[in-house]
This record gives sequence, structure tokens and C-alpha cells, in this order.
Amino acid sequence: MSIKQIKKVLAGILIATSVTVHAQAAMKNYKAGHVFDISLPEYMVKTTGLNSAATIQFKNTVKDIAGFVIEDSKEKYKKDFESIMLSIKD
Repeated sequence: MSIKQIKKVLAGILIATSVTVHAQAAMKNYKAGHVFDISLPEYMVKTTGLNSAATIQFKNTVKDIAGFVIEDSKEKYKKDFESIMLSIKD
């Protein structure tokens, strides 16, 4: 599995986790990058140093979890997604 595939899987896990956690913890809104909104549980705090390509990074040392968002163009995302889907079919 390539780094790009791992990043996409981790992003999916983060989204699924945030949907589950939403009912359990108060959320805090952030704006980042080319202006997008992201809601994270209040126990997550902004940080740096996790990934140099990340637009926004966050962590909670007590719960030992962290995450980040990397922005890609829509065209790059489509190309990567198609590549992943083709590799799965093989």
C-alpha cells in the first residue's frame, strides 16, 4: 500500500471516528487553508510538527490520538482515486 493510499484510508477513519465522537463530545470549529471548516472534539488541540504537508494538525496527548488535513486539488484527488480503484481491481 502506498503512502497516498494510507493517507486516504486514515482520512476515512478520521471522518468515521469524528462522526461517532460527535455524539460523545462537544465540537470546536476551525478554519484553515483555502478556507474550509472542520469540526473536532473539544479535547483535540491544534498542533504542529506532525506532517509538513498538512494544512491543519491536531492532537490529544492524554488520549494518544492525532490527525491532520492535507489539501489536494480536485483533479489530483480524482487521479489518485482512479489509480487506487484500478490497483484494487488487479
